[in-house]
Amino acid sequence: MKDIEELFLSAIEENSMFKPSERVVLGVSGGPDSVCLLNLFHKYNSRLKLNIISAHFNHSLRKEASDEEKFVRDVCANLGVRFVSEKKKVKDYFDGDSLEQTARRLRYDFFLSVCRRHKAKKLVLAHHLDDLVETVLLRIIRGSGLLGLRAIMPVSKFNKILVLRPLLAISKKDIINWLKRERVGYVIDKSNFDETFLRNNIRKNLLPLLEKLNPNVKEAIANLSATAGLDYDFLYSLAYKEYEQALISLRGRSAKLDLARLDKMHKALFFMILRISASQVKGNLRRLELKHLENVYALAKNNHKTGGIDLPDLRIEKTPEFLEIKFSL
Repeated sequence: MKDIEELFLSAIEENSMFKPSERVVLGVSGGPDSVCLLNLFHKYNSRLKLNIISAHFNHSLRKEASDEEKFVRDVCANLGVRFVSEKKKVKDYFDGDSLEQTARRLRYDFFLSVCRRHKAKKLVLAHHLDDLVETVLLRIIRGSGLLGLRAIMPVSKFNKILVLRPLLAISKKDIINWLKRERVGYVIDKSNFDETFLRNNIRKNLLPLLEKLNPNVKEAIANLSATAGLDYDFLYSLAYKEYEQALISLRGRSAKLDLARLDKMHKALFFMILRISASQVKGNLRRLELKHLENVYALAKNNHKTGGIDLPDLRIEKTPEFLEIKFSL
């Protein structure tokens, strides 16, 4: 079995993540995962030859937050890595969706702003195998299709920035053991033990139960995610071609689709094209559920020549010629 350093370097090579002299931004919270990431990059940068910037976002959600920011600042100073940070009171930006989602949105906004300011085209995050497995289980519990099962990818794109995750094949246990072996310190986020958060409950209770049934369940779930990702990418490429053929117009935050062409499509293809349209119009697929897709399908298929329904942040209107998807906020 490859050790953590081999897996790290293999992920970089297999996914062609970097070119020499590139400027990259590392998201570093101070927890074991991101500290491991930072130290691996420092250890192998004589080979990678990257211009590294460490970015830390202080959520101000816990009393230890300022100490954690100082910890990351000191680690970067000791390693000779450039450090940038931002502090915001996440609770002041809470919009009623979820505090976790608000924190994530602000954190990613900060990371992207650091990339833009320093002309870096790549953001590196410390997601690992356990994060991938927990995300898949979380989405299964909440209800998910292929897109959700794909979960976390080693390379993805977010607002024109490439997001890279070279630790994705490495388990949390192996990360902790490596840090102990290398005598590298880190901080602990106590909120990770709060079982009122579903992800923490999955980590503490569900995963150990599944591992009793199959000791290799993490690898099995990771394989499921990888297979679902390949299937989804193939289907998406086909669906996007059909979407381009069905698209009558895309202006501002409104897309019109040829109703006659939609009427001939398989239901699965119809759903995927609707998701593509919603993403183009709204910018994301949050809160768009299977029941909403079913409602639009029923609207398109009914005998009425006109009609309309409201979805989260979207208005769908039917005419004899087209189906229009409009942003409604």
